Amino acid sequence: MSAAGHATWIPAAPQEVLVQPDGAAAYVSCDASHQVAMLDLKNWTVAKLIEAGWLGPMANNHGFSCTPSGQHAFRHLVRN
Repeated sequence: MSAAGHATWIPAAPQEVLVQPDGAAAYVSCDASHQVAMLDLKNWTVAKLIEAGWLGPMANNHGFSCTPSGQHAFRHLVRN
């Protein structure tokens, strides 16, 4: 993943990106690994990999949202 001259490794198949309201971190859904990568945007590094689980072939990633404080991020899934 790269932006404005920065690049970093994240797990395969990145999908959606959610940036914290304060701009300190971004969360990237990585469908192939069933993880969410938390990026430290100051250092442009992966700060944490969060296991998101797999709901089977009929589940679709449907986006992200976060609490107003930015302390909690939610990955929305829809089952077909």
